[in-house]
Amino acid sequence: MRRTPVLIIATGLATAGLSACGSGDKEGAEAVEEAVHYSGDDRTSFLTDCAKDEGVLELYTAQNPVQVDALSAAFTAKYPFLKVNATRRTTPATAEAVTKEAQARVNKVDVVSIKIEVVETMLDIFTDFDSPELDAYGDDAIGTDGKYVSVGQVPYGVIYNTDFVSAADAPQTSEDLLDPKWKGRIALSTTGPGTQWVGWMKSLYGEEWIERFGEQDIHTTEANTNAISGQVASGEAWIAPAINLSGFTGLKDAPLEWVPIDPTMAEDTVAIAKAAPHPCAAMLYVDFSLSKEGQMLSTEYISPRDDVEATGVLAGLEPAGIWEILGEQDSDAYSEAIKEWGELIDRYLIN
Repeated sequence: MRRTPVLIIATGLATAGLSACGSGDKEGAEAVEEAVHYSGDDRTSFLTDCAKDEGVLELYTAQNPVQVDALSAAFTAKYPFLKVNATRRTTPATAEAVTKEAQARVNKVDVVSIKIEVVETMLDIFTDFDSPELDAYGDDAIGTDGKYVSVGQVPYGVIYNTDFVSAADAPQTSEDLLDPKWKGRIALSTTGPGTQWVGWMKSLYGEEWIERFGEQDIHTTEANTNAISGQVASGEAWIAPAINLSGFTGLKDAPLEWVPIDPTMAEDTVAIAKAAPHPCAAMLYVDFSLSKEGQMLSTEYISPRDDVEATGVLAGLEPAGIWEILGEQDSDAYSEAIKEWGELIDRYLIN
């Protein structure tokens, strides 16, 4: 039996007992408020001078390591007086760590970057903020109460092993995944991305499609999508849906091809803790993450900025996000849906 997705556990923790979290002392709260809303003509110099005194930024992130490293390197090159301590975990683990620290009044983290459906359940932990970079973002990229901003859409598609599957023979539609010739050759991660993909397939094609897909003897595993990519690269499986482009391209020289068949996406966000111990450094990092320079560091994500266009295989791509799949922006509805989709996996796909 597949375990209940940890995401639900994390979001449950995030909503519990937070009314007093992050209050800190008055001086600390005032420092955060001033940093995140400072609008004077000397804003850049004010934040820079203040951040020099702070000297460090504590970042908790679930973003891809390649993206985190690139952002951190470019940020510290611009602000060499700041050290970035980046702690990378999955979104559920990051949410759990942030929540427990907030409940214990351990004010350690400055900036948090996790998936949009989870940050929505943790709004009491974060502060709203102003940034001149927000002028390049549409209203749909700015989160509830201005407490987070979307910083990138991570597309998920289908990969196949080119040693075993030719381009002419490769799946081009989701219906092609039901071809009997792929029986026993398809792998699927039952973590968040795979579960969300099952929800998208149900939305598009109905539960009967999921049942027929299960007749393909799917290799299901709770391993993450990077591990699934490794399985396809080794030939253990030939095809896998719900694989993100960044994870796939991380396997250099692997015989893999990525195709955007009914693509889904995960949406990364950036938020500032309302009890951030280094609020000026946090504001500078968020400014940089939202800037055109920061958004152009990776070509494997779709930027929400109006002036940054996707290139290559992502050009013109419009993957389905979680709110599109649900038909509403509601974190409670998401929790219910992820349970339902998990039950479909248990019913039809787990052998």
